[in-house]
Amino acid sequence: MENMIETKDVIQSFPIAGGKELVVLKNINIQIPTGKLTMLRGRSGSGKTTLMNLLLRFYDVKGGSIQIDG
Repeated sequence: MENMIETKDVIQSFPIAGGKELVVLKNINIQIPTGKLTMLRGRSGSGKTTLMNLLLRFYDVKGGSIQIDG
């Protein structure tokens, strides 16, 4: 089965005080097959919403790649 959504080594960070970057996602690799229900689960602050916002293209990834439908 071909993957509908696939991430490869996704990295996301946000600027913080002092000109530094806070890395919130590092080397995220997931494969979500077509037609399957998938749940993101984790502690508060673990990056679930950030990952969803990247998948929805609300902002661009800092590193790695996201492929949707190939």
